[in-house]
Amino acid sequence: MKIFRSALAMSLALVSCQAWAQDTVHIGILLPMSGSFAAGGHSLWEGIKIANKMEPTVLGRSVELKLADTKSDTVEATTAAFSLTEKAGVAAIIGEMVSSNTIAAAFHAERRRIPLVTPTATSGMVTSGKTYVFRICPVDDEQARVAADLALHNLGARTAALICDISQEYSVGLAACFRNEFNRAGGSTVVETRIRTGDRDFTAQINRIKAASPDVIYAPVYYMECGLMAQQARLMGVDAPIIAGDAVEAPELVKFGGRSVENLLFTSHFHEDSLDTEIGKKFRNIFLEETGKRPQASESLGAEAYLVVLDAIRRAGSVNPEMIREALATISNDGGFTSTMLIRTGGNGPLPVLVNEIKNGKFVCVSPPVLELGAGKLRLSDRVSP
Repeated sequence: MKIFRSALAMSLALVSCQAWAQDTVHIGILLPMSGSFAAGGHSLWEGIKIANKMEPTVLGRSVELKLADTKSDTVEATTAAFSLTEKAGVAAIIGEMVSSNTIAAAFHAERRRIPLVTPTATSGMVTSGKTYVFRICPVDDEQARVAADLALHNLGARTAALICDISQEYSVGLAACFRNEFNRAGGSTVVETRIRTGDRDFTAQINRIKAASPDVIYAPVYYMECGLMAQQARLMGVDAPIIAGDAVEAPELVKFGGRSVENLLFTSHFHEDSLDTEIGKKFRNIFLEETGKRPQASESLGAEAYLVVLDAIRRAGSVNPEMIREALATISNDGGFTSTMLIRTGGNGPLPVLVNEIKNGKFVCVSPPVLELGAGKLRLSDRVSP
């Protein structure tokens, strides 16, 4: 048995060494390319591919992307992460998109000591207690704080309804943070309802919300559920303003919600105007040329994560996963998260939390970064103003 374990350890070590001794640098991409979150996964993948086209080499080696489909499922995310870490010989991993799947995948990243960078997973659990897991987006409590401030100071809300997707760590975390912030600041959550990813009929939840007559609805759920829920709520006579989180930032929100999501507000860490650096403008132009459309949040954050990993490899001077991890852990905040950041950060490291509004079916930024929120400086449309 001891001989077997020793041989196994040597075999795993050899695989790890081979990962960074090759002429080609392999970067694992862990995304939901099928299932409930496929639309978001494809958007992230599109951005990563454009970034790879912009910067196809690092340290004189070509970069090869190894895509693994998590199928929008935590078990499949674990399986895909195992495949990337044990069989694909990757130096680093970009992914996953949603918090629950990222937490599941992180087990293998930590076990094999391969750095994982998520573009969009915001739950505090994603990086808590982890050594090899990083993110480029704000955590849930920052988004929730902005949402609570928005509800209280800009919408004049004193009562709120919560809609929580109990199958997603992201939604559970945001709902809890919002409740704490809103109540602490003098508001009151008068009703809390639960859904699960994949639900299509929200009649029971909306009836409870209608009976409570809240000033605002906070729905930190994903784009499909949010769009359908908003449509059903408006049809049932519930007209309270809706605030959501960054997970709704996809064209599919308008597809599923139609006019019912007009004036919906959501916290985010991206707006196209943020692409104001030289490399950000380059990305926007190449993306437009390649796809015929302008990049949205998912595409830009996917590209951001790719460039963050490449920047770490350059500064490490190696594709050894341990050295890449050290470079990621020592990124300077001077001038931004990295020297290649697509999105302006104002020298603050993590991306700022913004507030976007849906106007005429488009995502429009209606706030500066979070520091401005407490003063009530948002210029919201008349339809959602108190």
